[in-house]
Amino acid sequence: MGKSNRSQEAQIFELLRRGATISPFEAVAMFDCLRLGARIYDLRRKGWAIKSFINPGKKRYAVYFMTRNSRKRSKSAPQDSI
Repeated sequence: MGKSNRSQEAQIFELLRRGATISPFEAVAMFDCLRLGARIYDLRRKGWAIKSFINPGKKRYAVYFMTRNSRKRSKSAPQDSI
């Protein structure tokens, strides 16, 4: 699995920064992350513009992504680095 010394947050951020999407199922498989929504929340609090859509179907779940030109939202956002 995706075990690493890097934090789940940093690994998820890097994946999104490269233009990929991530769902809760992928987060578990790739990073052993059971709380993707919490990691996305943390990244958004740091000012990153992460968007989501709901995957339609019998089982609905959020899929998260960043656009290529996503940047921190404002200078007043927390300046924590990933």
